[in-house]
Amino acid sequence: MISCLMRLNQFLKKYGLTEKQDTVWMNQTNARKYLNVSKATFFRWEKAGKIPYSLIEGVKRYSKKELNQLMNEHRVCMR
Repeated sequence: MISCLMRLNQFLKKYGLTEKQDTVWMNQTNARKYLNVSKATFFRWEKAGKIPYSLIEGVKRYSKKELNQLMNEHRVCMR
C-alpha cells in the first residue's frame, strides 16, 4: 500500500497536481457530508477514535486536512 501512495504522490508532483492543504475546519454535519457517510457511520467511527477532532468548550471541529489523511491511510490500490 505504501508503494501505491508513493507512486500517487510522485505522479501528482510530476504534473503539478498537488492539493493545497490549508487547514479548513468543519462542523460535524459538513465533515460527515465531506466523507459522504451516514450519521451512524460517522458517529461509530468517531466513537472508535478513528476521526480526529478539536474540542473547544464543547464544540467539535474537524480538520479537512486530517480527514483527507484518514481516507488516504485507508486507501486500497487495485492493480
